[in-house]
Amino acid sequence: MSPAVFSGTGGRVGIAEDGDFLNNMLSANGLVRVRLDFTGLFLESTNRMTLTELRYIVAVARERHFGHAALACFVSQPTLSVGIKKIEEELGVTIFERGSNEITITPVGAQIIAQAERTLDEAATIKTIAQESGDPWGIRFVSAPSTPSAPICCR
Repeated sequence: MSPAVFSGTGGRVGIAEDGDFLNNMLSANGLVRVRLDFTGLFLESTNRMTLTELRYIVAVARERHFGHAALACFVSQPTLSVGIKKIEEELGVTIFERGSNEITITPVGAQIIAQAERTLDEAATIKTIAQESGDPWGIRFVSAPSTPSAPICCR
């Protein structure tokens, strides 16, 4: 396979002969996954919002306070803030205007929050359908928290 030339952070340039090396170099920031095959080099975004992050924005909208929303979601305030910032960066919009003592929802933020609420409702419906399916194999799908003591969703 011929070497691939790429430009990294800060204008650094590198040459790689295999996809693993390229993947390690370019995906270190967690934003890009590299796939190198005989047809070429592909950069794929790894930014994908999660239901948990949607719960975070709905909680902040409801509580109008990052600390209170974090408590309602059973996470630390920095964890909640990072999740919201990740969604804002992925979408390229500001959902919340952060003031010294207040949080306001931007117009596009209001639309995103409304859609997030609908999405969370639909996700709950999917779980209900699966639970009520009466699967003859007796298989139940459950989601487990990332840590043993962490609940799955916000209040």
